Amino acid sequence: MTDDAAQFFASYLHNKWFSSGDDNNSASYNDNNSNGEESGDNINCGDNNDFQGSVEGILIFLSIEDRVCFISSGDSISLILPWWRLERVVDDMKEDLRKRNYGDAIIGAIENIADMINDGPP
Repeated sequence: MTDDAAQFFASYLHNKWFSSGDDNNSASYNDNNSNGEESGDNINCGDNNDFQGSVEGILIFLSIEDRVCFISSGDSISLILPWWRLERVVDDMKEDLRKRNYGDAIIGAIENIADMINDGPP
């Protein structure tokens, strides 16, 4: 339930702030298991058309208390950052998130995303 709420909230924010169309790319991580084991990964798609125009962005949502991370990107960048590349970014964040190195996790995610954008489409 927490993962769904985080995903909804992150998608809502992304669509409100950045989206000009469908949000086709997202990846999330939820680690609510107290023994440190991963309790679930979700890859999901959603859509919303709140804005008109071409403002696009990438949203990295992190809820420390709920142990949830969600990354969402807009349509114009979907050729460069499809859902499976965003999933890879989230996977790379997991070790730092488990160690509570939240800043390192975010910086690493930004660096990974920047590298993928600079490299272009897969």
